[in-house]
Amino acid sequence: MSTTTVSTSPEPVPPVPDVGEVFAFAAREIAAAAAGLWPRSDVDLGDHVPSVTGYVRRIRVDGRTLYAKYAFLGMSLVSLLRGACGPWPEVWVAQQAYVRCPGALMEREAAQLRLLAQQDSPRVCSVAGLARGVLFTESVTGPTLADLLLQRPHDAADLLEGTLDELQPLHRPSAAQLLGPARPGSSGSAASGALSSASLTG
Repeated sequence: MSTTTVSTSPEPVPPVPDVGEVFAFAAREIAAAAAGLWPRSDVDLGDHVPSVTGYVRRIRVDGRTLYAKYAFLGMSLVSLLRGACGPWPEVWVAQQAYVRCPGALMEREAAQLRLLAQQDSPRVCSVAGLARGVLFTESVTGPTLADLLLQRPHDAADLLEGTLDELQPLHRPSAAQLLGPARPGSSGSAASGALSSASLTG
């Protein structure tokens, strides 16, 4: 009879976060945020919308289509999934503190979208709500700049020039002052993303 015992050690924590675990956590946060903002509404989580900057999900609130965006630690989702913030347990702990910090990325982006909505152009999505680090926005009708470039490649120079002209006022000191503490950070902003996401006409 053998008296040999086999000792087992805890399985090592993966050095990079698991994509499924990260996405499942973000989806739960979106569902909880929506339930808190619209407690008496029917909320249905729709499809995941691929994005390199954050986790984006299409949802319906009483039949109204919204987009929910969740950011991790103010950095791109791609970087996080590559292990730039460490393993998932460390990311999870840091994220709990991050979403409670004033001036977190989604708070800044909401402020920027509200500022852009006060301007004549470019057209941007309206902010529908902000909770638990989740930004909810309305959809914007019309083609994006990317759509127009694909449809009218021969007009690329004019399209880009027109877009830059519309964005020019946002690069003035007065625009940054309007944002106050929610001014754009190094991890990106709604204003800097307007080239690819704003709905354009013409």
